[in-house]
Amino acid sequence: MRPTRVFFLVSLLAALAVPLRAVGQPFADPGTGAGFLGAAVRTEGGSGTTFVGGALGITRLTGVFGLELFVGYRNDTYDQSGAPVLRVEQIPVQLSLLAYLLPNLRVQPYLLGGIGYYRIWCTGEGPLEPWGGTIENKFALHAGAGVDVRISRAVSLRLDARYVFLDIDAVNALGMSSRSGQVGAAVNVYF
Repeated sequence: MRPTRVFFLVSLLAALAVPLRAVGQPFADPGTGAGFLGAAVRTEGGSGTTFVGGALGITRLTGVFGLELFVGYRNDTYDQSGAPVLRVEQIPVQLSLLAYLLPNLRVQPYLLGGIGYYRIWCTGEGPLEPWGGTIENKFALHAGAGVDVRISRAVSLRLDARYVFLDIDAVNALGMSSRSGQVGAAVNVYF
């Protein structure tokens, strides 16, 4: 390998390894922001991977702790013997406490946990279509981990994974599980 390529490669690795800071302000400064979250969701009993999307608000209480409020929309289908039998639409409202492990760096890993309120509409399909449907109001815990990458002082990109411990009565009645895992990304703008 040529010396200029080695120098370039070593310089690039060193630049990525050294934490960068905004001029005069650490990235852990408390602040409030808003953004959008999109995630791929896999439900234990669902027919496949679905999508959840919505808006979020986030505030840093201290350098280490933050709160996130997410409101979104999600739509799942549950199959039996290859045929859809239940459609589940939900509006999740999640409140999460975030604990940043390295709060002063540009790249900040975090742990999260919280509670959510879920407004759920279950509608029968195929053989269950005559059943009609139900509306459920549920609370469920969730936990996960992620990383917040500060693109600038006012903009961040977040990647995280969460597991939601949600039990929906209509899904449980079919002998299936409605607990789910999600992997998603969010873009936040801080004020």
